[in-house]
Amino acid sequence: MRCSHHSSSHSLSLSADPNFVENTAGGPELLVAIEPKSQLVVSMEMESKLPMEMYERVAKLAIDGCNLIYRVLTDEVRDYTLQLYQARSGIGSA
Repeated sequence: MRCSHHSSSHSLSLSADPNFVENTAGGPELLVAIEPKSQLVVSMEMESKLPMEMYERVAKLAIDGCNLIYRVLTDEVRDYTLQLYQARSGIGSA
């Protein structure tokens, strides 16, 4: 499984998963895809320039966002699978 996340920088603030207004305001945007278990960066794309100090913070934010999305999705799939298993086997029914 791969996970991707989008983060941006506007003025001096960082934004994880920016909304439409933040996207249209301009400023550097970074799209990152990682392999969550190995933490390898699979893809990283940015179409504008950014100071190296800010780039490191934006990249870390995007990677942290990828990991958070991965954990949330994994938990949801696990919970849903358990619900299906319980429904089919009659476990936990009244």
